[in-house]
Amino acid sequence: PEPVPDIVAAPVTTPVAKAAPKPKKQPDIKIDFIPEKATITFATLTIKGQLQISNEGQADAKGMELRASLISASHQQREATELFFGTSHDITPNAMGDAKAGETLGVALELSVPLSEMHSFPLGDQRLMVPIILATLQYRVDGQPNPLRAEMAYMIGREANPPKPKMGPLRLDLGPRSFAPLGTRPLYT
Repeated sequence: PEPVPDIVAAPVTTPVAKAAPKPKKQPDIKIDFIPEKATITFATLTIKGQLQISNEGQADAKGMELRASLISASHQQREATELFFGTSHDITPNAMGDAKAGETLGVALELSVPLSEMHSFPLGDQRLMVPIILATLQYRVDGQPNPLRAEMAYMIGREANPPKPKMGPLRLDLGPRSFAPLGTRPLYT
């Protein structure tokens, strides 16, 4: 018979779990828009309201820069939204300063756009429009080379009292006028 080879058990090693690195303290910026009034003239749409910037994180957000734009609901809104969020660098940023950890800032915001750049649609003898506000807020964190960004996209419309799931669009066929109260709904839910 052939000799039986010796079987030597290899030592079993259990890998030592490395402690996960502690997450660095980060800002967590949320932006919200509270519309106050929409005004339609013969040539422009102006939306006035307050931008709320909340730093819900544990570190300061430095050198915040805001870019905002108005578009309108249409078949091209997805492309326009993607273009804004992908290449919003053609819009000059507004310096917003810093937001300390836990701080909420309120900033008056007014956006105007020519009516010729907005899409409207007919409903019977009415001409309707649904504005959409888009915004990005870029900011820096100490010790990180790349900036971070918060984004917002809301439809704006006439708000019912009490609020309902759908808002009313703005009517263009009645001529120049102002609309209030207004509400917002997230563009993509």
